[in-house]
This record gives sequence, structure tokens and C-alpha cells, in this order.
Amino acid sequence: MPITVGTLGRLHAVNYRGRDVVFSFKSSELILTSVLPNVVRHTWTPTHWRLYTARMTDSYAVSRDTWPTGPIASISETPETVRVQMGELCIEATRDPFHLRYFAADDRLFLEEVDAGGLSWSYWEYTLRYRLAAEDHFYGMGQANQLVDH
Repeated sequence: MPITVGTLGRLHAVNYRGRDVVFSFKSSELILTSVLPNVVRHTWTPTHWRLYTARMTDSYAVSRDTWPTGPIASISETPETVRVQMGELCIEATRDPFHLRYFAADDRLFLEEVDAGGLSWSYWEYTLRYRLAAEDHFYGMGQANQLVDH
């Protein structure tokens, strides 16, 4: 069992960066990019020097620098939550502790992080945990080819 050294913790801010929505934390950012009306790309980027690692040089993953332009996101905030509407999807986040829930256009909850928080990391691995049903499917998973510019 790995020793966990970090989780996202408390959400400090949420902003637009171009068409992306950026959730900012003490030592990282979670970037949501709308790709299609029902597809959102998630990119987690450590910003703390202890979490940053050098660029991956050898990978069999297909590198992609550009993505289709999906629907424009809208952000609504309360003191406790942030809701991001991206096309047919609504992503709701609690601020402290940060916790994600995903809703379809009919307001049906279809995906949620585990209670302890979905994203955590240790010295040798990253972990992303959601509550899943047998019929759930994901496209992608993993960022082995991600280039992080610092």
C-alpha cells in the first residue's frame, strides 16, 4: 500500500484560461477542457516543485497538442460549491474538501468521486478513484505523454 503524500485539499480559486476552466489548489491545478457537448478532458498539473517531474521522453502514447473546440463553459459559484456547465454536462465541485460530481443534461448524477477524494498521489503513483457501476465506460485514462511546461 503506497504512502499517500497529497490530495487536492481545499479549492482556492476557479477561473477561465481561454476556453478552459482551471481549479487552483495549493500545489496543483485541475484543468477542464470541453471537447464535445458530452466529453470533458481533465488535466491535472502539479505546481509545487516537489510534485513536478521532468518531461516524459519515452512513451508509446499518442501525443495530442490540439483538441476540438467544445461548448463554451459557464461557471456559477456559491460559498460552498462551484458548478461548471459544459455542453450537456454539469460538473459540481465542493470547495473544502474538493469533491467532484458529474450530472447529465437531465440532472441525473452519473459519476462521483469516492468520499475520501478522487485524486491523490504518493512518491511513485497517482490515484484517481470514482464510484463506478459495471456499465460505466471511460475514454482515455492516464497522462503518460503529457508535457507540462513550468
